[in-house]
Amino acid sequence: LNQTSAQVSITDNEQAIKLSINDVSVSEADGTALLVVTREGASGGTTTLNYSTADSTAVAGKDYSALSGALTFLPGETSKSIRIKITDDKLIEATETINVALTNVTDSSGKAVTVSKASGTVSITDNDSGGLLVSAVAVQTSELGATGSFTVSLLSEPTSDVTVSFSGVDATEGSLSTTALQFTASDWQQPKTVTVTGLDDDLADGDIQYSINVASSSNDNSYSGAEIPLQTVTVTNKDNEALSVKSVSTGRTEEGGTLSYQVVLNAASALVKNYSLSFGGDASAADFNTPQFTNGVSYDSALGVLSVPAGVTEFSVNIPTVDDLLVEKAEETLLLTIGGVEAAG
Repeated sequence: LNQTSAQVSITDNEQAIKLSINDVSVSEADGTALLVVTREGASGGTTTLNYSTADSTAVAGKDYSALSGALTFLPGETSKSIRIKITDDKLIEATETINVALTNVTDSSGKAVTVSKASGTVSITDNDSGGLLVSAVAVQTSELGATGSFTVSLLSEPTSDVTVSFSGVDATEGSLSTTALQFTASDWQQPKTVTVTGLDDDLADGDIQYSINVASSSNDNSYSGAEIPLQTVTVTNKDNEALSVKSVSTGRTEEGGTLSYQVVLNAASALVKNYSLSFGGDASAADFNTPQFTNGVSYDSALGVLSVPAGVTEFSVNIPTVDDLLVEKAEETLLLTIGGVEAAG
């Protein structure tokens, strides 16, 4: 049997060319999104393609910079990158997405190219939140009228006007330059100043602290209600009243009469205030009886301490004298000293 022909089967050892693009998720704060286009299979030829971005829920020019171009895989190369600029816009938003499409794919080998995933998705997560930026947590004023101040601005651009209000001011210790500030989408980043002025209450009450509550309200839910935690600014108003005895005065009396001393303080105290009290002069302890005090003032003879109730600025010390029938000096003096200020009767 003569055989004049034969069939030969040649198996191709070249793999098919396959392209794909990945999906990525980035934060606005990252600034860029990096996607990777991968070439698999035969890589001995040169593969070219075009790419372009397209809006999904993200908007070009607002949330990212639109981008298009071409990629070329040289022989042996298996991956190429696409870098998209992301905008950190300071708006409170939901997660937004960009589509990146691959088109016009060719290979110099003439082989068909399969694009297993021709579109990539960039997910942009928001990094903004509503909030108030208060420049100080504590300020100091004084009863002499010295002022303290702090500024307020917003942390992100609101979708509706925001009112920032202030409460909790102790009206006996201080006053505010304003009780509310208004912010809009155009001035939300501009710090606005609140001035606190110290007031004089005519009380020797020491340095007084109180808290100013800073809260916001808006039709933008990010600046309303529980979304924004209450902030406080602590104010210390320095007292200017030094507690002391301003004057002690008296008159004269005969033996058996009552010496009356008038005591004036330079300010009222918000609390019970103690002063030293002592007796002197050439009158002896036998020449007078137990002193009596007005306006609720009390005396501890063992300690030599006088206690003046809160709010009292004047009182009398009435001391009964003794008619002892003794032959003494024509005139004796009883020196009364309160808080370092003295008077003789």
